[in-house]
Amino acid sequence: QMLDGKGYDFVVGLEIEFHLLKLEDRKLSPEHATQPATPPDVSLLTHGFQYLTENRMDEIDPIMQILRRDLLDLGLPLRSMEVEYGPSQVELTFHPGMGMEPADNMVLFRGAVKQICRRHGYHATFMCRPGLPNIFSSGWHLHQSLVERGTSNNAFMPAEGEIISPIGKQFVAGLLDHAQAA
Repeated sequence: QMLDGKGYDFVVGLEIEFHLLKLEDRKLSPEHATQPATPPDVSLLTHGFQYLTENRMDEIDPIMQILRRDLLDLGLPLRSMEVEYGPSQVELTFHPGMGMEPADNMVLFRGAVKQICRRHGYHATFMCRPGLPNIFSSGWHLHQSLVERGTSNNAFMPAEGEIISPIGKQFVAGLLDHAQAA
């Protein structure tokens, strides 16, 4: 709403890192029904440590194919799927969207991935650093920009000799000003 009347649209591209693990034991015995519940037993799908290698992707491809199919069937704007650096770690990216659409997509995506994986004997976790040995931290990235409404021109494009446009400088200043709250 803050951009209404200013002539810009907010555009966001998502990159989401998470861990895909084989579910070995869901820990559903009554003694595991504690608060919080006992975490499931899981095993790795890949050893990691090689970006974008076909060997690592081949090891994790069965669940990736299922995720690709089901996420596209849900209408999510999936752009890419790749193996990340850590063991059993993957990254999925979405095509950029406007306004609140990427936020809605992220909520749907996270819930769908967890449910799809559980139905097929896998466990997905979006925890930054799950309590497993040798696991690498995951994060997600928001690629943010403004486009001029009507033309879709990138509002951050600088004039000759500049690094970023004046509106781009204001945008970055706003991010820095609100970084602690964010």
